[in-house]
Amino acid sequence: MSSRATSTSEIIRRTVLSLDPEAVLEVVDALDLRPSTKITAVVGVPLRALQQRRDVATFAAAAPLPAVAALLDVLAAPPLERVIAALGEHAEAPDFDQLSAAVDQVAGEGATRDELVAVLGHAAGEGFPEAPHCRRLLDERPDFALAELPSVAAPPRPPGREVDPVQRERRRARRAQQRRPATPPRRPRRAK
Repeated sequence: MSSRATSTSEIIRRTVLSLDPEAVLEVVDALDLRPSTKITAVVGVPLRALQQRRDVATFAAAAPLPAVAALLDVLAAPPLERVIAALGEHAEAPDFDQLSAAVDQVAGEGATRDELVAVLGHAAGEGFPEAPHCRRLLDERPDFALAELPSVAAPPRPPGREVDPVQRERRRARRAQQRRPATPPRRPRRAK
């Protein structure tokens, strides 16, 4: 992660982009994304599209933020519980050294790089109280470096149609005629 200030939405997107795409797709394939009242369309539709298109990079860069954040939440939940357990009594408000030691402990117990990056990115992106410590870990440890977001180009606009100048003037005259208030018809005057 760069040293410049990064928005929480960018952290969430870059975290998902930094994870192994096959592992992400494995988790997405396991999700029950049938239309229901539990999943909103802004989350469910992009995740279903990810299941079909299999393009994690485009999803991370361009999908609605609630969908990307929901996916990161699912990816980070199991390792987050292990980090919280490792923090023990300091889980409510750990300092940097305590969080760093807990992350190292969980890594020593077999957590993968992707699991730890998911936890740190999730905590930093969702504004947990220890978010500054998580950002610092992401900044300082090269093995936790987040991928840069690709620039997603907007789809090209279709070429404009050529309009005959004579026809354009006729349309303008007709619109001007329609905008003019209609004068009421004159009433005949009665002869005295």
